[in-house]
Amino acid sequence: MIEDFDANDPSVTSGERTYQAILQKILTGELPPGTRITRRPLSQMLGVSHIPVLEAMKRLEQDGLIEYHPHWGSVVTIPTPEKIKDMFTLREGIECQVVREVAADANDKRLDALEALAAELDKIPFESTDPFLYTDVHYKFHMTLADYSGSTSLYQALRRNSFFWILCRQVQSRRPREPQYLNRHKFLVEVLRGADVQKAEDTMREHVQAGYRGLLMDIEYAKAHPEART
Repeated sequence: MIEDFDANDPSVTSGERTYQAILQKILTGELPPGTRITRRPLSQMLGVSHIPVLEAMKRLEQDGLIEYHPHWGSVVTIPTPEKIKDMFTLREGIECQVVREVAADANDKRLDALEALAAELDKIPFESTDPFLYTDVHYKFHMTLADYSGSTSLYQALRRNSFFWILCRQVQSRRPREPQYLNRHKFLVEVLRGADVQKAEDTMREHVQAGYRGLLMDIEYAKAHPEART
């Protein structure tokens, strides 16, 4: 599960519970890109009325995970080269500002926590075949970084952006990773320890751009090697 959520918490509304249930089905690929989303089947599947489903669909559309097509209805968003480029352009701006905030107020305890996450994350492409493990830890690392920025707006913007990034991973492949992928996130933390705001921004910019190039390579590899799809 990408986000911690207790479905049995009595204080959670039916709308929130429904939103989280559909969100997880999209992010895990149970409802893959292009899947038609209609209220009645979802209501029956989740055992709720149409109202919370409609509320959830509106939120998911705001998150960029559902899109409306005339004469067809709502579908799980289909990543296109244009949408992927737009996502990474926005992500670059968000994350560069995040690291500027974190570097300006470097905290050893927080950086130690980030370094532990980074060490775990950077090993996964070389040691694990679990297609969801990298996604989960990557999300946790970057959202923890955003949390440390102290900005709710940056955190929420990155959350929505990350959802689309996760959606994109459903159409990519398990392309063999080159040695330079090792320690990519640990290097980010090392730069943050230096408390050099400009260097932190420049490093994150290259990090995000490398991620964009890598995702495009993954998608092309998946087309040529369908057996390697995640």
